[in-house]
Amino acid sequence: MATIEKPDLAWRLTEAREAAHFKTAIEACRRFNWNYNTYSQHERGERGFGKRVAAKYASAFNVSYAWLYLGEGEMKKPHEAFVLLKEAGPDVQDLIAQTLKRMLGHAP
Repeated sequence: MATIEKPDLAWRLTEAREAAHFKTAIEACRRFNWNYNTYSQHERGERGFGKRVAAKYASAFNVSYAWLYLGEGEMKKPHEAFVLLKEAGPDVQDLIAQTLKRMLGHAP
């Protein structure tokens, strides 16, 4: 009997669940009110899932949709504060850095 390998998408789903501190699939299903049979088939790679379901899982487990569904980029989504800081101009970035240094006792 041939062994069927678990698809990469299913591996990433399992990894996302574990990174979100759910030891078992049933724990995640209970927390998010998902159908266990369907979710476990997704995680075992017995049944594929589309973009909408991938977005739901990515949001629930706080991982990047692109990583989960497409295998692109990093697993974790950057915190909103880091995204905003990256978009801010150099003056704002310097001000925030100075403020953080003062708050943490690192100011000269």
